[in-house]
Amino acid sequence: MAEIELSLASATIGILTALPEEFTAACAVLGCSQVASKDGRIYKVGTLRCRDQDGAHVVVVSRLFDMGNNSAAATTVRLRRDCPHVTEVIMCGIAGAVPNPAKPSDDVRLGDIVVSKDAVVQYDFERVSDRGSEMRPKIHRPSRRLLDVALLLQSDEERQERPWERHIAQASAELGAGVEGEKWQRPLAEADTLREFDSSRPLDYLIRLARSVGLPAKWVPYRPIVRSDVGRRTEMPKVFYGVIASANRLQKNRKCRDELRQRFAALALEMEGSGVADAAYELGTDFLVVRGTCDYCNEYKNDLWHHYAALVAAAYVKALLEALAPAYLKERDAQPGSTPTHLLPRATSTTHVRGLHADDALPPITLQDVGGRELQRILGEALDDQAYRRIAGIRQALDTWEYSTAFALGDELEKRMHEHEVALRAELASELYEQLARIELVKAQQQAGNGVQPDTARAELYLKKARDAARN
Repeated sequence: MAEIELSLASATIGILTALPEEFTAACAVLGCSQVASKDGRIYKVGTLRCRDQDGAHVVVVSRLFDMGNNSAAATTVRLRRDCPHVTEVIMCGIAGAVPNPAKPSDDVRLGDIVVSKDAVVQYDFERVSDRGSEMRPKIHRPSRRLLDVALLLQSDEERQERPWERHIAQASAELGAGVEGEKWQRPLAEADTLREFDSSRPLDYLIRLARSVGLPAKWVPYRPIVRSDVGRRTEMPKVFYGVIASANRLQKNRKCRDELRQRFAALALEMEGSGVADAAYELGTDFLVVRGTCDYCNEYKNDLWHHYAALVAAAYVKALLEALAPAYLKERDAQPGSTPTHLLPRATSTTHVRGLHADDALPPITLQDVGGRELQRILGEALDDQAYRRIAGIRQALDTWEYSTAFALGDELEKRMHEHEVALRAELASELYEQLARIELVKAQQQAGNGVQPDTARAELYLKKARDAARN
């Protein structure tokens, strides 16, 4: 395979990090050692060979100016401006674990990996009134292309295939060879202890009392929790796929952590994913968040697990990119003055079909105009990706009583399906029809409230369609 030029212009994958240890881990694990700059902004670039594909990714790693969603959004926009051919951005780094000892299958521990398979939820978006504040969460669904590869890795794990473990071992050996190499190694098992408050006195009272005599809050009565090791492999991270909660908050509140687990099924808490998701959405770019867990978001929060957690997150990202088909073909005998073929869209990619991947209206064409199964497939994949976003928007609007928004989103998505004669995948179609049924039931309730005979026929029709789609 011909060597691919390393430059910001040739980069196709963007990796975002917030902390120095995250940046170091990502560059080392992904093989990004060449320095590149644009307008004073420093990046590191490298190539990563694909596992089962004839091709490679050109990966660029960037570090945020500061922690938080605002900085993450700004850095995402700048990276896309400086690297115009980047099609996917991945936020890679550390996060707080959300433990659940009562449910071992969801019990995230230190050094585990959490992937935003279901959503990134911004939980500090609030409406404030005289009666107090009300959380109005923003829900971001990951992009179809990256999500499909994450699901592939999840399936491979069922066959005992875990390529990230090989990458962890290799990176631990390489980074651990230095003078301060010990910090890149996995801490001892004794360093992972979950403690819960255990006293008849109110927690706030005891914390104030401890602080009044100069003691840290963690001196109040906490007891270690005994946890099940079912489904775990000794000294190896477990990968969780689900919801990551994001906010401009450094979370050290156990009560808030547990509330986020109960409300959103959150598996990890962090501070940048929502900003990346917002910027990626506006830019029509695929995104995913991958986190290694380093603390339990409580008074025992410390930096002991930071380096190892950053390393395992980067190792998973490497495994994901190895399984991801290249977005561009390699350059082959480009003619003078022509566009190099490694900068041309792949025939099977929807990411670069203008107006399809982004949240814009679908182009004004029908299948009859051009005819062909390939166009139908491309339109179907594009509509799938948009449907994820629309369904999340419908669900959020219904949950926050913004019914006019839900009605508009539902009508728009259903109209697109009929206009372009494209069917969604079964699980997406089932979820969409369930949300449309919810919309019709809300309309029926409003009719009843206005003294009008409620019409539930459309709700019943959508529920039937949802059941039919689920059976397909």
